[in-house]
Amino acid sequence: MPQTGTRARDFERTGGAIRPAQSREVHDDDRALRASEQMYRDLVENASDLIYVIDLQGNFTSINRAAQRTSGYTRAEALKMNIAQLVAPEYLETARRMMQKALRGEPATTYDMEIVTKDSRRVTLEISHRLLLENGIPRGTHAIARDITERRRMELLERDRLRALEMIATRKPLDQILDQLTQMVERQYPGTMAAVSLLRDDRLYIASGARLPEGFVQGMKGVRIGPTAGSCGAAAYWTQPVFAGDISSDPLWDEHRELAMAHQLYSCWSAPILAGNGKALGTFAVYQKKPARPDRAQVALLQMASGSAAIAIEQRQLTDQLAYQAHHDTLTTLPNRLLFQERLRQAIIQARRAGTMVALLYLDLDRFKLVNDTLGHAGGDTLLRQVAARLRGCLRETDTLARMSGDEFTIIATGIKNPQHASLIAETVQKALRDPFPAESQEVYVTASVGISVYPRDAMDADTLQRNADNAMYRAKSRGKNRFEYFIPEMSDSLFHRVEVETCLRRALERGEFAVHYQPQFDLQNGRMVGQEALLRWNNSKLGSVPPDQFIPIAEENGLIVPIGTWVLEQACRQTADWRENGYPLRGVAVNVSAVQFNRSDFVDTVGTVLAGAGLDPSFLELELTESLVIRDVRESARKMQQLRDLGVQISVDDFGKGYSSLSYLQRLPIDILKLDRSFVEEFKNSSGNTSLVQGIVSLAHGLGIRVTAEGVETEQQLELVHHSGCDKVQGFLLGRPAPASSALSSPRPVCMSVLT
Repeated sequence: MPQTGTRARDFERTGGAIRPAQSREVHDDDRALRASEQMYRDLVENASDLIYVIDLQGNFTSINRAAQRTSGYTRAEALKMNIAQLVAPEYLETARRMMQKALRGEPATTYDMEIVTKDSRRVTLEISHRLLLENGIPRGTHAIARDITERRRMELLERDRLRALEMIATRKPLDQILDQLTQMVERQYPGTMAAVSLLRDDRLYIASGARLPEGFVQGMKGVRIGPTAGSCGAAAYWTQPVFAGDISSDPLWDEHRELAMAHQLYSCWSAPILAGNGKALGTFAVYQKKPARPDRAQVALLQMASGSAAIAIEQRQLTDQLAYQAHHDTLTTLPNRLLFQERLRQAIIQARRAGTMVALLYLDLDRFKLVNDTLGHAGGDTLLRQVAARLRGCLRETDTLARMSGDEFTIIATGIKNPQHASLIAETVQKALRDPFPAESQEVYVTASVGISVYPRDAMDADTLQRNADNAMYRAKSRGKNRFEYFIPEMSDSLFHRVEVETCLRRALERGEFAVHYQPQFDLQNGRMVGQEALLRWNNSKLGSVPPDQFIPIAEENGLIVPIGTWVLEQACRQTADWRENGYPLRGVAVNVSAVQFNRSDFVDTVGTVLAGAGLDPSFLELELTESLVIRDVRESARKMQQLRDLGVQISVDDFGKGYSSLSYLQRLPIDILKLDRSFVEEFKNSSGNTSLVQGIVSLAHGLGIRVTAEGVETEQQLELVHHSGCDKVQGFLLGRPAPASSALSSPRPVCMSVLT
């Protein structure tokens, strides 16, 4: 075969024509390329992410199915649109700026943006742009986006929910918490209007609903609940969720349909806000300006919001109850000692500014103990309520009448221009008490001895003014009762007694005049004695047995409480270690701590040294701090209390409910045990609501991991009530009086288990 310069094997015959073999290879490559391109187009077209191309002018030149599905626009519609027609207005500048970055060849970055769909919904996208080149020339950007609307919605919901819970925990004002909850719902479903209504005396009052029309809010003010009183009225009436999808025809809205229609409200979904006992506190509602029924997610959100609102409202109610309890006498509803002292201080400040006087009248009912013994405690309480009512009725509105304790009352009279004007008030008081009081089947006559001191003549501060009025009252009693006396300097004889107490107190410790008595504490679950409270006693050869409330305040003022308190701590720890070594299964001993002791910088070290010296495990020591002490400086108290807990010591807050009771600090302080003030136990017989109040406190304390001890139990009825209120431990005269260590473990009366079952 002749040679032509081309090898025969490089040619092939096909259909009578001769072609190079390379032609087939090129054909195969083209086919593979087309297949690859088709595969790429299929991947892009069927991708779950939104993929689209935008030219230099911001016009869409390509979009995949996901982009069509999310935006609601067909491919043909989208290819005639610019990004300005799809991107939400507030995000348009951001979108253009990110496109410019991509066109400049900068690395791709991801950002969030909202688009407005064909049916006017807003969708949040997470987008990144990449430069699109054609023959090396920028032609636009290639974008990949992901629909993160639901993710962002859930993140927003979680942030709003946690914010609401934080506001509840930190005791923010109730209106702010309710506003947060309504805004939380509105942010989840734009276009809706959320509202919270509170129930009082079977009537609803909108407390939060800033987006509702004002005319509608006013028109629904005080609506009585019922089956045709709108969604909220029916929800509160039935204590069940109620969904009115079309107000214009729903019979639930028969009473208020015209009002709703006038404000273009066409649907309302309402859930009752329920207390722990199932009682309706109010409603949480969502309104829309179109007929609509809620889906499952919307119902769940509504119920979550109403549940959070219930927590906030119940906490507010409990806080209000505690605040009222802290400042008012339960028996007479008069201001108590705490509120009286605050008002007296304020009255003195105002009088100092105005150049006027303040008269303080201290009243003590004469021979009330005899009356009380005759009528019994219940009759005595009734008489005290009647006396309080008469005294309240004879005073000016600007005067303050307070019950200090037992049969003692005080009156603060402001705006006095002459000290003698106070005598007119005293005469009015005695005249008001002149008529007999009905008591069962008889009449009782009551008189009062009144002491008067006047600011600024008799004292410049509240404490001295009160002490002087008290001295004047005792002078009135000593001079025949049923009279009033002004304070005079000679009445300061009582100060001599105080000086005498302080003098003897200074050497009491070295003379061995102090003793520690122990009062047992019992576990309310099994009735066993589990601990003791150490109580200081003083018996002086000259003064006799001196009550703690007489010498401890003096010891705190002059600093003697520090060595005395350390001595008590040493005695209690050594005795407890000895008891445990001898086989007594006590869980520990409680020791009261003075504010003076606690505030010393070396107090924690002192406790550690005492424990080591006694050989007592720190977990068996419980230090009792008064409520007023720990809330004086919560941050510093928390720091020192944590140091004590780090030693292993248990921390107890004593007299809870006696002062400015606050549930918020319970979360902020390292507390193991809460000791209810004995007034809660004493008032079980006087207030049917007191049991619920104690149960609420116990429930909240247990929720924070805090145990509760009730003290001052003197009757089996009180024991049964504190048990059913959920308290963990109990102590009181019913179960055992304070006794010396030698008889402390043998003298207690066992808890009657039949009472606890």
